Amino acid sequence: MSEFQPLRDRSLQDILKAERAVRLAIEAERRQFVALLTGLAQQLLGEQLEDARRTDPSAPKFWTANDWEQFFKQFDHQHLNNPVPSPQGWSNDHDDRDTISRLNAQLERLEQENEQLRSKLSTEKKETNQVDPISGKKDTPQETKSSTKKESETPVDPHPLAEFKVPEKPLSFRQFFPNQNWTQLRWRRGTMMLYLIATLGINAHLEIDKCIAPIEGLSYRTNSTKKPMVMFEEAGVLEGAALSMDKGIQTTLKMVRLTNKGRELCQMLGWHPVQSDWELLLTKHDGERMSAHTLAVMLFAIHARARGWSTDVMPDIEGPSIPDIRVSRGGQNHLVEVELSVNDRPAKWKNLAQAQGYVALCAGDLKGRSRLVGDCKLAGHKGLATDLKTLDAKRIYDVTLEDPLWIENWE
Repeated sequence: MSEFQPLRDRSLQDILKAERAVRLAIEAERRQFVALLTGLAQQLLGEQLEDARRTDPSAPKFWTANDWEQFFKQFDHQHLNNPVPSPQGWSNDHDDRDTISRLNAQLERLEQENEQLRSKLSTEKKETNQVDPISGKKDTPQETKSSTKKESETPVDPHPLAEFKVPEKPLSFRQFFPNQNWTQLRWRRGTMMLYLIATLGINAHLEIDKCIAPIEGLSYRTNSTKKPMVMFEEAGVLEGAALSMDKGIQTTLKMVRLTNKGRELCQMLGWHPVQSDWELLLTKHDGERMSAHTLAVMLFAIHARARGWSTDVMPDIEGPSIPDIRVSRGGQNHLVEVELSVNDRPAKWKNLAQAQGYVALCAGDLKGRSRLVGDCKLAGHKGLATDLKTLDAKRIYDVTLEDPLWIENWE
């Protein structure tokens, strides 16, 4: 381990603590505004608020400034047609609307400050000196290109739905779902799912559930995320399959991807679909025939993202090396081979070492990792290594940004 590693770890911990403190403060202030607006809504439009809650049990906890504005417009119409004294003693509807507009403006300002703080923290992380765990030197990310996803050098936001806003149902909604009953609640959770698949290329229901459940206040692996997925599949918006592997680790994951109909719907909702991880492996790595390897790469990507690494499956790079995935976090940028076999593959490790100066590999289990690391050491390659069984020993729902992705490194 490099002598700079403790300094790097402490720097990351300080950044994460600062980010948590800022987020907690923002969330606390936002809760206060929501409580204030909820109290006002109960006094002025109590019956309408209860109707909204019956339609959507989470209302108004997750309402945006626009949602509040639309809700209080009911009061404008009601009060103008039938003026009533306000419990607060306001003299006329002009004062009412001024107060409502002021509260909405404060809520909108709070959301803007939240975004500014998020951008500031992201910038600070980029400027933090990071130390390469292999060389002990400040790392300069390798210039590689990707045609499918935007690469980020900073840790991935642990809440990929932070920028999500529930889209309106398109005018042709019934053409997509002629015989299905989409409640407001189910539509919100369903569009969250489509957003994750379309914009981030996520395929595994396991990871989709991990993203949606905490935001919606749900228990993991509930029917609340399974049902919209089934409805999308029945409507021909999504197509799915169960992928299995039994080398090193035994597991089966449900995968889904957009159909042409699903892509058309996402474009109507304002999202231009990227190629998902699964689609990239199917088209670039014979993923249908090598289904176990496909699942292994996708499982590694899931664990990497859960630990704050951005991922790029099947990245385009120059040279003979064809790595399975690139992971990036802070100043680190690693091209990784996911290898379930323990057969000697000297050409693969040589090409990877030439591409970035070292080897980064993910094996199926500890036994496979030890064998592959031993081969690399005999060939004189330094590197990083991890394995799926060790990573998966901790439930994906319990993984945090502090959990390491790499288990060993060597010179």
